[in-house]
Amino acid sequence: MKRIHLIQTIAFLSALLLFQIELIIAKLFLPNFGGSYMVWGACVVFFQAALMLGYRYSQAVVEKFGIERYRIMHAALALLPLLSFPGRALPMTFDALPWPLVLSVFWHLCILIGPVFFVLSTTSVIWQMWLVASDLPERNNPYVLFAVSNAGSLVALLTYPFLVELYLDLPAQQNIWRAGYLVFVLLQWWAFKIIPVKEAKPRKVELKPVKPARLIHWLCYSAAGVMMFLAVTNIVTAEIAPLPLLWVAPLVIYLVSFILNFKKKPYCPRWLREDIHSVAGFAVVIYFVVQVPLLPVLLDMFLLFMMTYLVCMHTQYRLYQSRPGDHRYLPFYYFIVSVGSLLGGVFVSWIMPLLSTAYAEYFAAFLVIAAALLTERRRRRILPGILMAFAAIILMMMWPLIFSQPEVRLTWIQFAGLAGLLVLVPLVFSNLRDHPAAFAGCLAVFTVLTPLIETRWSLTEHIYRYRNYYGAGKVRLADGARTLVHGTTIHGSQYVQPALEHIPLAYYGYRSPVGELLQQDVIRLERMGIIGLGIGTMATYFRPDQTVDIFELDPDIYQLARTHFRFLARAKGTVRYHTGDGRLLLGEIPDGTYDLLIIDAFSGDAVPVHLLTREALELYRRKVKPDGVVLFHISNRYFFLGAPLTATARSLEAEAAIKEGPKTQELDQSSLWLAVTWDPARLATLVREWNWSHVSPASPRIRVWTDRYHTVLPYIEYSNLWRDSMFLLKRLNAPVR
Repeated sequence: MKRIHLIQTIAFLSALLLFQIELIIAKLFLPNFGGSYMVWGACVVFFQAALMLGYRYSQAVVEKFGIERYRIMHAALALLPLLSFPGRALPMTFDALPWPLVLSVFWHLCILIGPVFFVLSTTSVIWQMWLVASDLPERNNPYVLFAVSNAGSLVALLTYPFLVELYLDLPAQQNIWRAGYLVFVLLQWWAFKIIPVKEAKPRKVELKPVKPARLIHWLCYSAAGVMMFLAVTNIVTAEIAPLPLLWVAPLVIYLVSFILNFKKKPYCPRWLREDIHSVAGFAVVIYFVVQVPLLPVLLDMFLLFMMTYLVCMHTQYRLYQSRPGDHRYLPFYYFIVSVGSLLGGVFVSWIMPLLSTAYAEYFAAFLVIAAALLTERRRRRILPGILMAFAAIILMMMWPLIFSQPEVRLTWIQFAGLAGLLVLVPLVFSNLRDHPAAFAGCLAVFTVLTPLIETRWSLTEHIYRYRNYYGAGKVRLADGARTLVHGTTIHGSQYVQPALEHIPLAYYGYRSPVGELLQQDVIRLERMGIIGLGIGTMATYFRPDQTVDIFELDPDIYQLARTHFRFLARAKGTVRYHTGDGRLLLGEIPDGTYDLLIIDAFSGDAVPVHLLTREALELYRRKVKPDGVVLFHISNRYFFLGAPLTATARSLEAEAAIKEGPKTQELDQSSLWLAVTWDPARLATLVREWNWSHVSPASPRIRVWTDRYHTVLPYIEYSNLWRDSMFLLKRLNAPVR
């Protein structure tokens, strides 16, 4: 093996291990901390902050000791994590701490993987400096190792859901990861022996401060790339096609853009290197066009992914172009880039959901690029730039009038208008190349006015829009009813007319499986629990003598259901509302409480699998009475959850029955429900009285879901996936099996 290949292997392996431990720990945390956004959001902030600190540490030690003295320290540093993880396995469960959730997550991350994550985060920079100080011919271009590191991250991203998670449980994943880290340590010590450095002592020549303009470039371009791929991820997965694992695609594009720009022979199209203005103009049109349900879903996705590719390629090229020529600046360069990435990620994930009901971070990414361009001195008359920017804004505001009479297909007038926009707006933006202030101002206007312009483009009347950390939702008015839509998933409908508002719709109609069960008098239902509120449709069935606990993860849903719908206001009996992760909150309820426990949280693409594992079903078994029933609403366009759920129930000696509800009126939706009980008599009642179908024993090939092993990949409904991805309209229809 050539010595450079050894260094590349170390860089590749360290990045792969770093990326996969993030996925492993997220899977481990889910049943312990629940599905709250705060958990994953805190993990992401920790990972980015730890990476930033690793870069800052690398800069400090190289400046203080020099790579010759520090390299032995670094090889020894890699041994320290063996005292904890990966020296010993991670625990599967954690003791609860009386702290705020985010602090508890940070604490456990620091204790469990903090040391090893820190070591891995320093590896890329240290080895680039090591390469610079070596006698290898490749020492003149250490940035190639950054491309290799991103290749390692890419391999980790693609192999985890399609290989690692599919076949291995968490203990096996940990063991393989621990073995990989041991290989990483051995490779470092081997490299220490065979790759000496020429530098005998740290250089004393003081480095000049980096110019502010270059610092701004590093910060802005690193932030813009992150913001763009996160913005497109949000738009595609929530608004266009919530297909399984679709979130992987923008991240793959982001990593590939680094690889292409930092490899030995960097690649970026010549026109893209300088002309981000035309791309911005095209991107503005694309954002609003995909809001109109007239283009094929695949075309919408392609256009947004293309925007991600173009923006990330431009920003990564700019980062590569502005890299320091003096390699002593290299650690500081990566530190500033990591700061920009952290700021971009925090802005999109934590700040924008509180500032805008639309995905304005899409335009904010271009605005950050424009801020970098402001540092380039170009003296031009400002009036022409202002006029051109104003023209672009007017075009985007007025063009939706063409859609005043929406049709199923594009008319020739609409097609001509769309084609005209795709030409005129990029042309106007391209003429802003010499007017950076006007370019930035135009993008600032689009960032602020996105919700207003998006409303003008919409073909559906929305009476309320909201956005929080759990996504964006709309209350639309159509066919005499209000409907709550989260992305492309319907969460319930209610007639506007007061005389009809008591009628349950969507999945919960009178002839639906859950409707029949809640109306009957054969099984006594004094105490009920419901995980998942929606708009509260099931409350129409509550009786005065019943006590119902409702658990809802999204803190804004209760207020929305109270304000825009009437089911909760009409509810009878005693209803208690609990905000938080249903599984964790249910653990606080006394055992043997419920006659019926309804789990209604699986309609979207992000299935909360921790509510379907063996450990979750064991919890449900304790919380229901001996003759109680656990009822799962498993309607979903893209997953058939009945197979793993039945196998898991059978592993606990439970009986299962399934029933599909018909669509009896226009606003009803067909639905699929699965009942689990440990009382054979209760199952017989369901089969006899309401024609539920007893589920035969699951195939031994179907693996039981546990907190240690679960994957939705084998249960994807590929026929529905293909049908929806090819369908010409982005529909707001119900998830069906």
